[in-house]
Amino acid sequence: MHRLWLENVPAKFHLDREHFGLLINRPDYAVHHVVREPSLGHLVGYCAAYANGEELIGSLAIMVVRQDFRGLGIGQVLHDTTVSSLSRIRGVRRLQLGSTFPRFLYGIPTGHPNIKWLEGKGWPFGTIHKAGEGRLMADWLVRFEAIIH
Repeated sequence: MHRLWLENVPAKFHLDREHFGLLINRPDYAVHHVVREPSLGHLVGYCAAYANGEELIGSLAIMVVRQDFRGLGIGQVLHDTTVSSLSRIRGVRRLQLGSTFPRFLYGIPTGHPNIKWLEGKGWPFGTIHKAGEGRLMADWLVRFEAIIH
């Protein structure tokens, strides 16, 4: 999972294996799905999702498909299975792309090539017209070790 993460997100969002593991392994309200290549069992895609908060928010935090396996419907299956799983969790009031806890990405990075694909799945990226449908966000990453002398 960590290798796929590094291969598919912009370098500024890279995490070392230890921190990635700490974020992904959340036993409470975690909904993870994986797809493996049938003959050898190699991981070719995964989706990590969480439900958290007082009024539960279902967060589709990460969805990654290996580059050479794209266009085969793997992303479709991961997306639909995860959204369905989150929707069935008692108390989930809404779904969002990105995650607030654990904090992988707050949303889709600007200019991500799959924004049109996600819009086709019903995720709105245009102007927000109603309260509670989302808001524009900016993620700022600070590496404290780089600024502390």
